[in-house]
Formats: sequence, C-alpha cells, structure tokens
Amino acid sequence: MIGELNGTPVFSGWLMLGAMERGTGRIMRVSPRRAYVYKLRTVAALRGQRVMAGFYQFIGPMLQALGYRWMVCWIADGNTASIAAW
Repeated sequence: MIGELNGTPVFSGWLMLGAMERGTGRIMRVSPRRAYVYKLRTVAALRGQRVMAGFYQFIGPMLQALGYRWMVCWIADGNTASIAAW
C-alpha cells in the first residue's frame, strides 16, 4: 500500500488480511479475522507529523466494517516513533 498527499507518496507498507508473509516469499494463512501491517515507512520529510497515526485512525474502522477484529503490527525494538503511533 502507498499513502499519498497531493499526489506525492508519503508512506508505504504492507497490509495483509487473514494472512502474512514471513520474509521468505511464502504466504502463511493465520486468521480470517486478523489484519497484519508491517514494513511501514514514512518519508523522511514527514516523520514526526503523525502520518502513521492517521493511517491507523483511517484503516481501523474500515477493517472493522469488513469483519476484522484484530490489527497486528510488528514494530522493531527501539523504534519509539512507531510505538508512539500505534
């Protein structure tokens, strides 16, 4: 997925519904009611502007309306900006 602002990409990442990619190129089905988000990146010029927090506020209700009950996000240890956005 790619998020844009005025036609310019501002973030990118993976959103997988009911499955996840384990870094091996293989898709693993996990739970039909879980959405997995990972490898999220915000462009350097907009870091600290709460772009990811806005993404979570936008995508959460949409996923819930589609029947997803959990959103799982992998965040690297020490990535305080991503932890704060979550």
